Amino acid sequence: MSQGDADDEQSGDDDMVDAVGDPIGPLPDDQPVLEAQPEEEVYCTSCHQSVLVLRFNLCPECKCTDSTVPLNHHLARLCRDSLVVSGQKILGVTLKQAIARNTRDRIMDRMKQEPNE
Repeated sequence: MSQGDADDEQSGDDDMVDAVGDPIGPLPDDQPVLEAQPEEEVYCTSCHQSVLVLRFNLCPECKCTDSTVPLNHHLARLCRDSLVVSGQKILGVTLKQAIARNTRDRIMDRMKQEPNE
């Protein structure tokens, strides 16, 4: 086998990696900017901050979608009451699962319903 053949085989392997492509999904810039001045403060269950809403369904601090809840929401209250160790919120398994269910439900509510579902 010549040295040129080895290079051809290696370049074929790189093509397989490139064939995967980039992930597809909404980007933070895809969310519409609110026309009015931000007036409502919400709690982000991802970065655990109270933030002003600038874009629909997007935390302006951590750029996570579907992570904000009203300040008086029970998840916000439970997160704020969680233990803090070295500046990090320590959430229990049950609270993490409740946040994940809330996020899942918000995503599913946005999705187009398929016929016969």
